[in-house]
Amino acid sequence: MSRIKKSIKNGWVAVVMNLLLLLLAFISRKVIIDSLGDNITGLNSTLYDLLGFLNLAEMGVLSAVAFSLYKPLHDNDEKEINNIVSILSYIYRNIGFIILGAGVILSLFLPMLFSGKGVDIVIIYMGYYTFLAVNLFSYFLNYKQNILIADQQNWVIVSTLGFVNIVKIILQVTVLYYVNESLYIKYFCYLALELIFGVIYSAIINKRVAKIYPWLRPSWRLGRELKGNYTSIFKRVKQLFSHKIGNFVLTQTDSIVISVISSSFLAVTIYTNYIIIFSRLTRLFFGAFDNIGAGIGNLIAEGESKKVLSTYRELNSIFFLIAGVVVICGYHLTNPFIEIWLGEDGKFIIDNYIYIVILFNIYISIIRRVSELFINANGLFSDVWAPWTEAAINLTISIVAGYKFGVIGVVTGTLISTFIIGVIWKPFFLFSRSFKLNTWGYYKILLKYTTTTAVIYFAVHLILRAITIETPTTYIEWFIYASLLTSSVTILLLISFMAVDSSTRFMFKRLYNLLLSKVKRV
Repeated sequence: MSRIKKSIKNGWVAVVMNLLLLLLAFISRKVIIDSLGDNITGLNSTLYDLLGFLNLAEMGVLSAVAFSLYKPLHDNDEKEINNIVSILSYIYRNIGFIILGAGVILSLFLPMLFSGKGVDIVIIYMGYYTFLAVNLFSYFLNYKQNILIADQQNWVIVSTLGFVNIVKIILQVTVLYYVNESLYIKYFCYLALELIFGVIYSAIINKRVAKIYPWLRPSWRLGRELKGNYTSIFKRVKQLFSHKIGNFVLTQTDSIVISVISSSFLAVTIYTNYIIIFSRLTRLFFGAFDNIGAGIGNLIAEGESKKVLSTYRELNSIFFLIAGVVVICGYHLTNPFIEIWLGEDGKFIIDNYIYIVILFNIYISIIRRVSELFINANGLFSDVWAPWTEAAINLTISIVAGYKFGVIGVVTGTLISTFIIGVIWKPFFLFSRSFKLNTWGYYKILLKYTTTTAVIYFAVHLILRAITIETPTTYIEWFIYASLLTSSVTILLLISFMAVDSSTRFMFKRLYNLLLSKVKRV
């Protein structure tokens, strides 16, 4: 199967699964809040982020190993693939034991971290050790699935994980909705299903990997013997550890800091409601593109530098378009949706200034992804200072400003750090090291796209105020309103981007020709 066909298959499977999971996520979140309460919901989010800290031990091993697999997969070198996956098995086994030990030690501090938050310590430990156990499956049981990512067979993981999660969520929602027992019993049932389906996923994915790669026989013992022959992998792992630190601080510390500066988990619940909406929404968009990392790696391995640069520019135009649609539509659609979803009393509506800063963060997190995809595919991990700087700026501002100004101070720390590293530094690093070009061309495109997006935003905002549309109060009304707004904004942005930049025109022409060829075949 060609690289393009693999990307298309990965894309549509991811879109379908993410759409189903998006719908189920809103249903399950509502049931969890109603059944288990605001504090338990906030607790779950905080525990996930704490365990994300433990995952720093993974140190970016997957990215380093995936980069090393591109060439042997391209050459169908089964022996080399077995050797590299054995290295992965050896490393992941050791990491699993490190996380287990660190997890037990961290658990000793949970009473201190969560004191005065209104949640019984027994419930905290129940959730913590369940999520820790499920987390460990990735290292001891599921490590072989990573060959699928490097081989552009990510649709196998997405479809399997999606199916397992859909069944799990349906059962969890059913149990929480119909079991009229104590909070402890409800939460125990919820967690038991989390653990059971973690085991089920491990069994299914390993069986599917064995079917696709019957010759794959990795061994952690073989990996231990071969580790001296693959020093390049361990060198990249050391570099990627720093990047893992930066990514964790960027994505998973805000809710922890908010939980520390707040008197309860309610503030965390309100904040994570918005983050869940945008993360699920962007994941839905990225489903069509986020599996192309391996394809980019293979394209780079072929040595066609002009094609690589052209692909970068076209993908960049797509991601700027997605960012613009998400931010413009998100500003007008999220609050009405939350009121329909969780109640009209305004309890879960966040302050408007905080909301605007969150949207800026979402915008930056989307537009920086193309540069990061190409950086990873090129194996450019030597800027180890960058993630540490990003982490230091983020945490310093978030903690200091958080204690002084509250939640808005926390999210502002994220905004400043991501702008400096994600928008300014990363493109410069990519262009200078990979493309060997001046970065001013990228910054001009950034200014063009962002200015155009801002103009469209204000135009849409003024139009909506002028025609005084009533706020939707039902899901059907909201869906109609969202469909009309999203399609209108997408068309406006697409036409505007095509007018200001040739890459968008090339991208649109390519997609149009691809769609036309598909229609002709039918």
